[in-house]
Amino acid sequence: MTSEGHVLSISSFDYLRTGTEEYTSSGLKSWLGWRLSLENGEELIIQLLLQEQSNPSSHTPAYWEGLTEIPSGTRIKLGYAVVEITAPAQ
Repeated sequence: MTSEGHVLSISSFDYLRTGTEEYTSSGLKSWLGWRLSLENGEELIIQLLLQEQSNPSSHTPAYWEGLTEIPSGTRIKLGYAVVEITAPAQ
């Protein structure tokens, strides 16, 4: 969404992983932090709000699901996102 409140359609983007965390309780290793490069040249950072958001379980595969934020260059947040990473996506 633009600063004027209009929806911005994105047909392609590249990303760079910027962080990693390994959870010893589940053995799940996930990339937790990303820099997105949009087709219009804009870059967005996606970063964690909380470090420990893994969900180890003996009944399902281990996964990480957590709240992230997308900050701007100022003190204003561009937005929030929920990210889910499962063991096969490593």
